[in-house]
Amino acid sequence: MKKILLVRSEKSSSWVSCNVIAENLLASYRLLGEEFAVELLDLPESFDENFVDQFEVIRDCAARVRKFKPDYFVFLDHLPLPPVILKLLLTVDPQMPLGDVIVHVYGDFTYYLEHWCEFFKGFEDFRRIKFVAASKSQARMLTYLLGSHASIIQGYFPVTSSFVFDEGVRRTARKAYRATDEEKLLVYAGRISVQKNVDLLLRAFSELCDRSPEKKLRLLIAGHYDNVGCKFSSLEVFEGYQFQKIQETLAELSEGARASIEFLGGLGREDLNALYQAADGFVSLSLYHDEDYGMAVAEALAAGAPAVISDWGGYSSFAAKDGRWSCDLVPVNFEKHEYSFSLSEALDRIGAALALSDAPEARLQRARAFVAEFDARNFSRILREIIFPAPVSSKICTSRADRYLLISDYTVWEKGKEMYNHYFSPKELSLYNEIYSNYVGSERI
Repeated sequence: MKKILLVRSEKSSSWVSCNVIAENLLASYRLLGEEFAVELLDLPESFDENFVDQFEVIRDCAARVRKFKPDYFVFLDHLPLPPVILKLLLTVDPQMPLGDVIVHVYGDFTYYLEHWCEFFKGFEDFRRIKFVAASKSQARMLTYLLGSHASIIQGYFPVTSSFVFDEGVRRTARKAYRATDEEKLLVYAGRISVQKNVDLLLRAFSELCDRSPEKKLRLLIAGHYDNVGCKFSSLEVFEGYQFQKIQETLAELSEGARASIEFLGGLGREDLNALYQAADGFVSLSLYHDEDYGMAVAEALAAGAPAVISDWGGYSSFAAKDGRWSCDLVPVNFEKHEYSFSLSEALDRIGAALALSDAPEARLQRARAFVAEFDARNFSRILREIIFPAPVSSKICTSRADRYLLISDYTVWEKGKEMYNHYFSPKELSLYNEIYSNYVGSERI
């Protein structure tokens, strides 16, 4: 019997999607079967608050590891940082019986890359570590940053089957949203952030309304505003920046389009499910520079809703070559460290998605096909057949990661109304292009 020790935090992440991902991953491990013994190692909320608590927690963790002697030591959460936990455990005991270390990589991996570089330089002989990427694009990125000899396996973040299309839930949800049979509901769910391009989505929706004034269209937007800028473009934002930007964009739209747009705020899991069930189409034009996966996209597709998303990062993994579900990708142009897409192409794809059949049989067929590929049960199979048996002789090369840290360490200052980043020389722009070219271009499952 193989033994698995799952490391997770008792502290909820401020990123809602990360909490959902950790829960869904846990469900996959619990489905492994009787040949695996699975135990949880919960890190208390106080872990990262002060050194004394940190030492006590690590001492207790070390005792659990020595007693259990896991074959696989798995990090389910993105925080506390896996390299920090590993460093502390191996400092307590360089021969700590961890077995194979498995790290499920989240989108914030590059934010904490400095900690990984420090760990690999301090523990060069520690090679029993596997990185499980959430998409093919992220796997390419990790291979670029850590070298071709690192153990990197493509996986995904599973979606729960509770989001599968349900005709009764759809009917009830559409009634709650006061949607008539002939009305089409277009949905976005996620952060309202600079690189998520919600302002461009508003403009696209307005133009869509102008193209077909006879059609009844509504745009429902679920999510909170944030103040995350774009560090590689030297853009730091002030409190309320994104809200102000959205209000300015709304003011430029036609009165009819403005009246057809609703901001729902942050929604809980049940309400999100209802929203996806009610939707006639899901759209996200995100060009977030570390868009590793897209849990909102996955949940909408599980509900059978057609999706139109940017062909960028982990989003690209959602397109099916045989049309088993409906997910159309908007091509992304990437030049001189800037990326963009054609708004007219996005409009064409959104229009086509809204024209798809919303018959219950068609939606259920699309939903079941997607869930069969992306649910916890299938991911449990991938764990058994691919991830666990994969070789684990990682030899990490951090030279590119060190260079990445140079261009991402942005010291910004104001001169008039312009923002400057003194690291952005032509050579470093070239490096940025080289790194993020891994996120461009469609891929088919």
